[in-house]
Amino acid sequence: MNLKNMSESKPILAVETSEKKCGVCLYFSDDKYFESNINLKNSHSEKIFSSIEYVLKTANTKIKDIGEVAVSIGPGSFTGLRIGLSAAKGIAMGGNLSIVPVPTFEAIALQLSKYFDKKTEIIIAERVNTDEVYFSKIRTSLNSIETILPLEVIKIDNLINKIENEPIITNITSPENQFVNNIIVNLGSADAFYVAKWSKLFGENTKTKDYDFLEPNYLKNFIVKK
Repeated sequence: MNLKNMSESKPILAVETSEKKCGVCLYFSDDKYFESNINLKNSHSEKIFSSIEYVLKTANTKIKDIGEVAVSIGPGSFTGLRIGLSAAKGIAMGGNLSIVPVPTFEAIALQLSKYFDKKTEIIIAERVNTDEVYFSKIRTSLNSIETILPLEVIKIDNLINKIENEPIITNITSPENQFVNNIIVNLGSADAFYVAKWSKLFGENTKTKDYDFLEPNYLKNFIVKK
């Protein structure tokens, strides 16, 4: 009996709460998975554990049957990321499972990779506040990701200087004539399925049980209003 193969056959529980979407996926393979994606603003704290319970019950799976927990680690919503990571830590600690922190923009790129039959550079630009965006350029093709310009926070006014003719994944509303040569996609965040799939494809060297040292990738210091 091959214990390694037994471990690899266990499903991945993935959590995505970096933006409005509250997503959970129990991933066995591309052909077998159980997923819940709720697009409802400010629903994460209310829906995350019921969504986890739903996919586990639907799949007739218990925590002890899970191989690892994958979680979208940012950048994204301050509150959403904290809720998702807290849920992932709770599940992982309860089952003595490793957590795989999944870069949010790479999960988005992986979701879009199925549309490209050759390597294509894409821009991901998501709003931080009224003046700034999270920005990265990624080269992607089917199940392949390569960062060209690393993740950073830039001024919205500088975005036009970093874009040529690449497809743009963004939640920013721009003037009609600003990106006339670009395909614009407003995805928001990846489906939880692709958080799980990123973990399967690329997460072996990033999984950890050092829960206390795992924090969201905010990329920017936020001021929490009381």
